[in-house]
Amino acid sequence: MKDTISDGIIYKGETEYKKVSQKCGEYTSEYYSWNKPKIEKLLVKEGVLDRYDLNGLKLRFFKLKDMEKVLAKKLRSDPYYLVKI
Repeated sequence: MKDTISDGIIYKGETEYKKVSQKCGEYTSEYYSWNKPKIEKLLVKEGVLDRYDLNGLKLRFFKLKDMEKVLAKKLRSDPYYLVKI
């Protein structure tokens, strides 16, 4: 696992702000990775994922039950659908 640190700024008004850092663990493998573009494209096509971009802030909304129905079909026929090897 590799740690990734992202820096940003939280604004409390036009002139009041605070600098922040966020540390997240990122799992990496030399053998496989999540095939995020393929998964996202399928979920959008099936109408279960809504995407928004608010000035660079990317938001995604979904109901877990809907996502599970779509992905379960794919995983039954291909257990490695979620990853690229």
